[in-house]
Amino acid sequence: KAATAVIDAKEVEAPTRSMAYLVRAGLQEDDAKRKADFDSAVEADPNKIEALRARGLFHLLKEDHAAALADLDAALKKEPDHAPTHEARGMALFMGQKYDEAVKSFSKAIELSPHTPTPYLHRARSYALADNLKAALEDLDKLLGLNPDAVPALLLRAQVHAQNED
Repeated sequence: KAATAVIDAKEVEAPTRSMAYLVRAGLQEDDAKRKADFDSAVEADPNKIEALRARGLFHLLKEDHAAALADLDAALKKEPDHAPTHEARGMALFMGQKYDEAVKSFSKAIELSPHTPTPYLHRARSYALADNLKAALEDLDKLLGLNPDAVPALLLRAQVHAQNED
């Protein structure tokens, strides 16, 4: 109710209204209403990077890869050094089976945040599906250096070794 009150108030500035739409979108149970609030957040303040990212992630979760990429690319134009946005972009490409392009996005995320383990895992998956098993294993080793107990990395490494017939 508080977010709706902010949205409905006439004297509220665009960035605040946009944030209120984002808050309300996060509380919506209905996907159509959630999407409408994300759209309204972007319309209320087209310069609000968080609104573009949030809507892009929503599209990613709904497996609308083209819409996700459009929003994530728009966010990256405004803030090109945001590692999580590059990682999300990589996921959209990965889910669209564009593994070579996904590798580039994950690589940028790693360049910007080399101590974050998840882009290594996603890039390793992309390499493995593109049959670059050596690069996949290198990424998994780097990830396990950051987090030795990463079960998904251990499982993927075993799978890549089996695929490589080691």
